[in-house]
Amino acid sequence: MFIDEFIEAYGQEFDRQCLLADDDPFTGAMAHEDVTEVSIKGNSINELTWKDFRDAVYKVPAEERKDCCWFLNETVLNHVANIEDSEGRPIWRRPTEAMPGKLDLYPYHEVSIMPQLADIAADKPFAVFMNPKRIQHGNRRGIEIKKFDSTTESMEYGELFLRFRKRDGFLVTRPKGNIVVLKTKA
Repeated sequence: MFIDEFIEAYGQEFDRQCLLADDDPFTGAMAHEDVTEVSIKGNSINELTWKDFRDAVYKVPAEERKDCCWFLNETVLNHVANIEDSEGRPIWRRPTEAMPGKLDLYPYHEVSIMPQLADIAADKPFAVFMNPKRIQHGNRRGIEIKKFDSTTESMEYGELFLRFRKRDGFLVTRPKGNIVVLKTKA
């Protein structure tokens, strides 16, 4: 149980630092000052269209685009699943055993910490289109586990305490022209 809880917590914190962090020590992709921001044409998230996704995609050069994917919350993806292109085809392709799901021809990743559909207000980012290789991860220090077995609680109640520490570093590289944040209108 500890391992499962740790993996979930570490994964969420990893996503938070890489995508959403906007303060020291790290700045994530959505908050980086050099990313390209694209506002949707409609006045609210409910007016999102396939053209909004296409406009964002074409802001990234073709050579970089081939490795890019979308990052968004599953509630936004659920909304997007009903959007069709100009020929009446859905822009969302369901994942299969042979192929990952696609959003307007590009893979996507559902990230639980990204803004949910109901929480998206005016002038707020809700999705990012980028090459995941643009986020560099550095292992600043290996995993440290310290066991505390000589505490008062240990002696009285037989409880053991563990302290777990892992130090990582994150850096968004080459964001200018290579990372696009899709957001609502102001």
